[in-house]
Amino acid sequence: MRNSKGKHPSSHLSVSLGFTQLFVESMDSPHINSVALEQVRKDFFARGLEVTTWARANGFSAASVYRVLNGQSRARRGESHHIAVALGLKPPPSELPSFASPPSMRKEGLR
Repeated sequence: MRNSKGKHPSSHLSVSLGFTQLFVESMDSPHINSVALEQVRKDFFARGLEVTTWARANGFSAASVYRVLNGQSRARRGESHHIAVALGLKPPPSELPSFASPPSMRKEGLR
């Protein structure tokens, strides 16, 4: 289930499910907080929501969602990253600080 731009419609679905935003503010941490993972698993249980059902509703592979929830995937990019954002384990890209492009990418430096 991708939207017209080919992106997963994850951000609005995680909000409608009410998952707590548990991402770690530090950009230095390559791993998702284990406490946050446990809280998301408890949220699924408390809601009586199957992970497979949530995965299908959000256009994700159930196996990939389980890998993120079990801490087997670091969710650094690709589908696992989108899953972590949808579950509230990582901030959406719009909330991340923007970085200036490196000098080699700037047009004025290519003359």
